Amino acid sequence: MAYVNPGNGPNYFPNSVDGLTFEDPSAVQSVFPVSGDAIRYDTGQHSEYDNFTQVNTFWTDVIGPAERERLVNNIAGSLRGAIPEIQERTVANFTQVNTEFGEMLAEALAAASKGRGRGRRSSSRVLASKKRKQ
Repeated sequence: MAYVNPGNGPNYFPNSVDGLTFEDPSAVQSVFPVSGDAIRYDTGQHSEYDNFTQVNTFWTDVIGPAERERLVNNIAGSLRGAIPEIQERTVANFTQVNTEFGEMLAEALAAASKGRGRGRRSSSRVLASKKRKQ
C-alpha cells in the first residue's frame, strides 16, 4: 500500500503528531480459524523479553567506547531535525536502556542543535584527530 506524505508530517501511523490518518478496511489484521486453545502470551512478565535488556547488554558488553560514541552521534545526527518532543522521548527511551547511553545522546543532541556537528565530535574534529594519529 502506498502512503502520501502530508508535507512535513510523519509518514507512519499511528504517530504522535497527527500527521497521517489511515482508515482502509482492506488492511485490517487478518482473521483466521484455529482449533484448540489459543491464548495471548504476555512477554512483559519476563525480564529477558523486555525492550531494554538486550540493548543494554549490547551497549555494555559488546561495543566499546569508540563504537558507543559513533552510535550516539549517528542517532543524534538522525534526530537533529526532529521536533523537541520526539527528541525528548527518544532520549528517555535510551535512558531506560542505560543511563550513560541516554546522557550521551542528550549531550550529542544539544551539541547538534547548537550547530557543532552531528554530536559530541563534529566531522572536522574527527578528521583533525585522524590526521594527528597518522
